[in-house]
Amino acid sequence: MTKYSLIYCTGLSVLLASCNSTSSKKIETTEIVTDTVAYSYLSIDRSIGFDQDTTKINIRYPSLSEVPLKDSVQKAILDGIIGSDSISKTLEDYANSFIADYASFYKEEFSNHFPWEMNIDVAVATNTENYFCIVANEYEYMGGAHPNGYVIYSNFDRATGSLVGLGSIFENGTKEKLTSIAEKLFRTQQNIDDSTTLADAGYFTLVEEGEEGKFFLNQNFLIEKNGIRFYYNKYEMAPYAAGPSEVFIPWQDIMHLVKKNFKL
Repeated sequence: MTKYSLIYCTGLSVLLASCNSTSSKKIETTEIVTDTVAYSYLSIDRSIGFDQDTTKINIRYPSLSEVPLKDSVQKAILDGIIGSDSISKTLEDYANSFIADYASFYKEEFSNHFPWEMNIDVAVATNTENYFCIVANEYEYMGGAHPNGYVIYSNFDRATGSLVGLGSIFENGTKEKLTSIAEKLFRTQQNIDDSTTLADAGYFTLVEEGEEGKFFLNQNFLIEKNGIRFYYNKYEMAPYAAGPSEVFIPWQDIMHLVKKNFKL
């Protein structure tokens, strides 16, 4: 076993005598074009096996040297995807903790255990002179009726490294107009006619009491070359069985709402 494995098996030597633990870290190079951020993909793999079960975690993410983007991207992954309440300071810490937690779970639930699986894939979606945007796909199964999956977008100002909010893109007082345009496109893209309420179409929205059934724009958006995309994870706008929802708004439909200094 590796040193990493021995740490997690301390105190469980009899129970874990048959466990097999592996860890690895891979680097993938990525071609870059002028005026964009240079980066490569890193992959963290951890696994531990008991009898016929193998619990595993894989994290793939872009690593970059440009400051201050480097720290901002890492923090966004930790806070936005793993959770700001996590005690892990790095992605490696989180992967190690995941395996350690399963080892404890196996000990406690020896007669009723099942393998866990976690896969986090963070990809670069938009890489321009002014913006660096990533898409994180997370899949997890740690018991329950079904696995869970999430998609989280993060957009960064390349100059400052800060996360970009809608207020940095659109003029003040345009939220209502933007939401109206987005709802019309959403209905078209989802084949919902104007006479049908979203509630009747099977959608619900997580808004204040009395506002149920009204379309809303969340903060999970992605800046793209041809427009802006909003993504609603399962349970956010519709039941699990309905899956996620999204709406894409072309820039040409909303340029009159965009700030004059906004430039991709």
